[in-house]
Amino acid sequence: MDDKCINYNKDNIFLPLTITLPKLFVGGSFDSAGGKAIHYLASWNGNTWDSAGTGVNGAVNTLTVFNSKLFVGGWFTTAGGHNANYIASYSESPSITGIENVAVNSTVNVFPNPSNGKFNVEMTTDQQTETKNHIEIYSMLGDKVYEASMDNGRNSVDLKGCNKGMYLYTVLASNGTVINQGKIMVQ
Repeated sequence: MDDKCINYNKDNIFLPLTITLPKLFVGGSFDSAGGKAIHYLASWNGNTWDSAGTGVNGAVNTLTVFNSKLFVGGWFTTAGGHNANYIASYSESPSITGIENVAVNSTVNVFPNPSNGKFNVEMTTDQQTETKNHIEIYSMLGDKVYEASMDNGRNSVDLKGCNKGMYLYTVLASNGTVINQGKIMVQ
């Protein structure tokens, strides 16, 4: 086998997607790259293939960069030995970690999650009365699909016109400070 080839599992129809950072990352349903046992997520430095950290335990079907971080989505439940629930972030440490909703200065409730595309977003702290707070929602490809102000710390989000899948949300204060970030699933 050529040391520049990836060996794809023939039983799956996932095609790898690529993202360029300092390295090229490839995700898909494969079990080796460049003759090395590398499963589902690989990096290419221009000369050789390598695993991306300890990898994930299932097929990768999307890669994107958001806030200078590589996000990986697919049919896996662990990444780098951490719970991931179909989405993970990668850093050059190297490590892959599952994504947890990260609260910064506030608690934000998003419900129901998952849903059919209609979500409620509510802030539960003193920042909820600030009129300039707003929410942004991005697809896994990094496209902003929704943006709106948070009236009295509340917003009803309707993503019914969007494709089913995983989305990333960010709630921002009027000065641009991140109040909360997380993931939502449209089924």
